[in-house]
Amino acid sequence: MAPPGGITKQDVFVAADELLRSGEGPTVDRVRRQIGRGSPNTVGPHLKDWWKTLASRLNSEAPALPPPTAALGLPMPVVNAAKLIWETASRQAAEDAQAVLDAERNLIAEARAAITERETKLEAARTALEENARLASQRADDLHRQLEDALVRLDRAETRSSELQAQLHTAQTEVGEERRRLQEQIQQHARERDADAQRAAGNERRYLQDIDRARGETTRVQQQLGESQAALRAALEKLETTREAGERRQRELTEAVAERERLLAAKDQVLAERDRQLAERERNLVERRGELAQARESSAALQRLCATQETQAAALQEALASAGRTETDLRAQVAALQQQLAPKTTSRRRVKA
Repeated sequence: MAPPGGITKQDVFVAADELLRSGEGPTVDRVRRQIGRGSPNTVGPHLKDWWKTLASRLNSEAPALPPPTAALGLPMPVVNAAKLIWETASRQAAEDAQAVLDAERNLIAEARAAITERETKLEAARTALEENARLASQRADDLHRQLEDALVRLDRAETRSSELQAQLHTAQTEVGEERRRLQEQIQQHARERDADAQRAAGNERRYLQDIDRARGETTRVQQQLGESQAALRAALEKLETTREAGERRQRELTEAVAERERLLAAKDQVLAERDRQLAERERNLVERRGELAQARESSAALQRLCATQETQAAALQEALASAGRTETDLRAQVAALQQQLAPKTTSRRRVKA
């Protein structure tokens, strides 16, 4: 019984019969195409059996042909065509059978050559195995001696390992103790670093507050300066209206104004220097954030800078006070000048009247 999906002899016979009926000579390739599957090794033997039984099947299944003149009324061309098909099929069957026989002979010759080659290889392998067995025996003796030497070295190594284990235990104990000390030092350094960072943060906040106060003071001084300048401009306008009445007094006032401008310029320079120093302090504060390790030195430097700025602020306040006194004097002089000019203005009005 053929396996599921395999090719049976009956399948080959049916396909060959169909090819023969269609006027084609059955071959291995044609039968495989007719069936749609199968290998040449399976189809070939079955097709060979088909050719062997073809003649007997035709003789048993078909009645003897009558003479051509009485062949059931068939014309001679049909009879000749049937004979031609039969002869062609017979020749094709003989050629296929011979091809199959040649292939089998080639397979037998190849099998014999393979057997001879295998016997030669087996003999060489047997010789090699005998040589390998001899070498293996020698190697076994050498390995036995090496094993004895290795056992001796192993005993020594175990003794040495015990000594090293003891040393390792001692070293691990020392390393553990050293690690504990290092951990304590790291924790101490971390606490000191945190304390320095907190102090630096406090100093930074205090410096920022000082800067804010200094900026507020600078703004207030600038406002006062603006008011003073406005009052000065008003006084100059009044003095301009009385130029003809008091040229000498006007020169004095001009000198006073020049002195006032000089004081104001000095004040502007002081303010500019204060702004520059404040900007410098801000840059120092930015750099201070990345230099916690130098917090104490930077703190001392900033404290000295604050002292210098306080001194400058005191000088600025003194300059502002002097400017205020000068402004007061100018106002008194303007008032006196107005009093002096008042009678003249009254006389002029009377004369005009």
